[in-house]
Amino acid sequence: TCNDCIILAGTTHYLTRTGEGEEIEGLVRSAPSSSSGNYGKPFYDTFVEAGRDFHKIDPGLFSPAMIMVSDLRTGKTLKAGRIDAALLKRSLAIT
Repeated sequence: TCNDCIILAGTTHYLTRTGEGEEIEGLVRSAPSSSSGNYGKPFYDTFVEAGRDFHKIDPGLFSPAMIMVSDLRTGKTLKAGRIDAALLKRSLAIT
């Protein structure tokens, strides 16, 4: 599904400028879809298990697979998550 393409293979890259002493590592680590308790199966299966009610699905699942955040102040880039090609192939019935 389109949802699986984002959840399992979507990537985003954000630019930010943190303030002195501001930490963003925890935010970046918790941002990818893989940090959700609902992660690990095709979205359709999760949707059916939730009674076809989007509100019963952990909102964290509706995130891209991989997040990168570059801090313009420090020059540091943080990355979290990964592309899950195997699960995406299963979801899209690609052999």
